[in-house]
Amino acid sequence: MYQSTRQFAHPHCVVCGADSSGGLGIQFRPVSETAVEAIVQCDERWQGYPDMLHGGVICMMLDGVMTNCIFATGVTAVTADMNVRFLHPVASSGSIILKANISDSSSMLYYLEAELIQDGKTKARATARFVKRATKVDPTADRPKQR
Repeated sequence: MYQSTRQFAHPHCVVCGADSSGGLGIQFRPVSETAVEAIVQCDERWQGYPDMLHGGVICMMLDGVMTNCIFATGVTAVTADMNVRFLHPVASSGSIILKANISDSSSMLYYLEAELIQDGKTKARATARFVKRATKVDPTADRPKQR
């Protein structure tokens, strides 16, 4: 369900879209019913200050991992708000691990937590609220069903 929901709802996403040339091309994988993760090789093109990953790229990655976490449930939702805490500089070389999980949900809201880990150390954290979209994705159909 995860791959079909993601591909249907997000095919051109700059973070995870397979059809997005020039995007980050991150491939997330579900690790439970409410969590996903990815291992990402950093690219020097993503830096802000010399040898440091740009803060905007970090935010984009954290938002992307949380969005994909919701896709793993077969639901599509959009970011309502997000709070990011930068704990340590992230090197623009080497690899990082992105993790997210759903901490709570209601009928329309999803509460998520995410982290970016490099060299075994959490370098950035995010919390966010996502609002469920008006359409529910049916991965077996060619178009979304109205709810």
